[in-house]
Amino acid sequence: MLIQGRLAQLDDATRDLVSWAAALGHSFNPTTLARVMDWSLPRLLTAIDQLEQYGMIRPSSSIEGEIFYDFAHDIVRQVAYQQFSDPRRCLIHTHIARALNPIATPTSHLINDVAHHAALGNDHELAASASLMAAERCLRLFAYAEAAELAQRGMRHCQSLEPIQRVRSQLNLLKVLVKAGVPKAEAAPFQQQIQQLIQAAVALKLKDEEATGLEALIVLNYDHGNLRAVHQHSLRAAEQGRTASPATTMYMLAHTGACLAEIGREMTRAEALLLEAQSIADRLGLDTIDIPFGLGCVRRYQGQLEEARSLLGQGWLMAQLSQDHWRECACLMNLVMLELERGSPDLALDYCRELLHVSAQMGEGSEAPHAAALNAVTQYLLQEEDDLEQATVLLEQSRQDLIQIDSPRVLSYIQTIAGQWDLQQGHLLQAVTRAEEALEAAQMVDNPSEIALAWSIIIQASHQRGNLACAQRHHRELQAKLKNQPLSARAQKALAHLEQLLIQSDLLEAPP
Repeated sequence: MLIQGRLAQLDDATRDLVSWAAALGHSFNPTTLARVMDWSLPRLLTAIDQLEQYGMIRPSSSIEGEIFYDFAHDIVRQVAYQQFSDPRRCLIHTHIARALNPIATPTSHLINDVAHHAALGNDHELAASASLMAAERCLRLFAYAEAAELAQRGMRHCQSLEPIQRVRSQLNLLKVLVKAGVPKAEAAPFQQQIQQLIQAAVALKLKDEEATGLEALIVLNYDHGNLRAVHQHSLRAAEQGRTASPATTMYMLAHTGACLAEIGREMTRAEALLLEAQSIADRLGLDTIDIPFGLGCVRRYQGQLEEARSLLGQGWLMAQLSQDHWRECACLMNLVMLELERGSPDLALDYCRELLHVSAQMGEGSEAPHAAALNAVTQYLLQEEDDLEQATVLLEQSRQDLIQIDSPRVLSYIQTIAGQWDLQQGHLLQAVTRAEEALEAAQMVDNPSEIALAWSIIIQASHQRGNLACAQRHHRELQAKLKNQPLSARAQKALAHLEQLLIQSDLLEAPP
């Protein structure tokens, strides 16, 4: 009653202002309030002075340089807010959302307010579009839980949209949800929902939206290590992308090429797609991180390591500037692996620090355990004999984590790198144990280069232990398995070294 009495003492205009401020939330910005009420700032400040004198509001902290006020007590806000009837309250929230929308950029906190008020006002189209932009902003700020919540809220409003807008909005929101991180147990329903929406996009002849759905499928399957599905969806994306707008064609060719290059599949096609995307991008005056990133992966595969480092560094910088943390991690992972393959674990460690920092702030995806695994194997290569036990424990923990999240591709890689180091140190049994696990994991993802590298360690270990017949037999098996299979420059170099070793031991005839 005391609060209602104080409100009654205000003139009608100021009392109305309090109610509008209450609709804005627990805190409100005077400039925003002036805009939505269409008041001049001097008039608003006079009313604010009066409200401060009555002890109803008080200055609060600033956000992004803007001053905010709080209600002195939440009960004040509740009473003021209840001055409106339910229908008028809904209209006020719609008005606030539409008044803020023209000044709410995708990088401003105001876009979250637009999404909030549009939802309360049941402006479904604005709620869906603003929720998408607000969720994308949260992704850039590492606020993955909030991004997922906003995207889910936007999905609910999509149900009231016309079919074309509904499919377009839902696919974009699902892509945000995927990037925010989908737990493995929930991946199958997400995949089914995305595929249903892709079919709806095809029926409605929405080429760009079909491409969006395919990109979401690629990210979802990549994050959970389903490389065969990544390969399949990537090829479909490249085929479909050619029927979309020129800009979408460029983006899809680049994304497909980058995906194929990153997982080490069809590298010749990956390079061709990336170069074609580069040609279109140059013509349109556009750019995308996927082109330098993808070409960096191709050059790393080809053994052109200096060019690969330059391209991956360019992609990393672009990802940082655009706050694309998913691609930032991908570039950094490849830079770490490149330095490990060059025999420079000290340089790899610098990239590991950056990778650990970024991945630690990401959502439910595989980035953090992958970063930890690469850091562990780098530390393993760098430790002196006295510290080897601690480094071994760290590597074993990462190994267990990779098994738990079902990531055979990264498991194969770190065990091959560690096994090669064990071999060089004369720890032959340990080298074989690691290489056998690497081989099994590489076969699971059908990676011929990693298969070759793992077998190379096993054969060299057999040779060093004097099991020459075993080494010779394994080499024949390896040759049969990898016949006509494309191999990375690193794998080719390892096999060439192995053949020289066997020739010198009269286990293999020298080529004519």
